[in-house]
Amino acid sequence: MNRLEFALREDRALRMRAKRMVKQDIRNLKADITGEGSSRNIGERLLDRTREGAGDLKDAAIDYADDNRGQVSAGAALGIAAVVAWLFRDSLEGFADWLLHGEDLT
Repeated sequence: MNRLEFALREDRALRMRAKRMVKQDIRNLKADITGEGSSRNIGERLLDRTREGAGDLKDAAIDYADDNRGQVSAGAALGIAAVVAWLFRDSLEGFADWLLHGEDLT
């Protein structure tokens, strides 16, 4: 058997495997929609996967915060400073005008 025939057989086998997978996925979707073959529907499984993902994300965030305390603290301090600056933006603008232009503070 030459290389071309071998490649053709490999490609055909790969295509047939992919076709079987797609058919199985379609059967699974039909079973999910009709509720056959499984006690859990799509919504319940989606909710479970979302909960698992959120738990994994929480664990990763905790690990990152433990490993990088300085960066997390600096980010939190910067965030707090930004919120305080935004809350007092009018007063800060008046103070900046007074410093730069000598205008009255109002």
